[in-house]
Amino acid sequence: MELLVVVGIVAILVAILMPALASARESARRVHCASNLRQVSAGTMILAQNNKGRFRLSHHVLREVDADVASYDNRRLTYLGGDHIHWLPVHLVNRYQREAGADLMSFTCPTRAEDFFRRDREHLGWVRTGYFIMAGRRDSNFVRIQGRRFRAPLRPSDPSRLILACDVVEQGTIVGTAGNIQTSAPHGPRGLVAGPPYRTPAQIGSHGANVAYLDGSVVFEPQGKLKSHASQSAGNIIGYWPELDPDLRQ
Repeated sequence: MELLVVVGIVAILVAILMPALASARESARRVHCASNLRQVSAGTMILAQNNKGRFRLSHHVLREVDADVASYDNRRLTYLGGDHIHWLPVHLVNRYQREAGADLMSFTCPTRAEDFFRRDREHLGWVRTGYFIMAGRRDSNFVRIQGRRFRAPLRPSDPSRLILACDVVEQGTIVGTAGNIQTSAPHGPRGLVAGPPYRTPAQIGSHGANVAYLDGSVVFEPQGKLKSHASQSAGNIIGYWPELDPDLRQ
């Protein structure tokens, strides 16, 4: 009888402590995630310094032979089609390693390490990162969602509150080898949260996202501040990040 009482007490204590431990782990992951974004931001700035003060073009199908092209207006780039802002060309990722000494795992939030930063399409010339990378994109290539479209920073001298990179909070994410489609976010009450694609990140319990701004700051922005945007050119996949101030919109 006494043993049953002890077992019962232990079970109650475990039930009380487990949510607190899970919450503490998530807090640690958010700090780790912010550190990763700072590394990505620092690497992006180093590449710009080595590229005459311009962020390198980051369209995921950009060929290596065109890596030094300065603008999307160049006629050599007419082959570029749709883009997705958490895919990068392999040669650009290699340049991050070579010129900035970047750790490849800094390109993903620790809660997404298993499914994101996927190299299964490396033979096609691109990899999927665990962050939305805005720097060096052709923002006009993305449709507007409820009148919103992100503005891609092209130089370090662009307005400081433009977003350089941020967590992947997304509706329509393709996950796993089976290609399942879902809504997912890295920072819920206990870490990664996911649900069916017809639900929004707020509805599945997302608390927000780490956002790296051009001024060098990394801020955890609450979910209520994140607004829907096209993270894939045609708008079939919806990403969530802070809306631009009116004076920064295009």
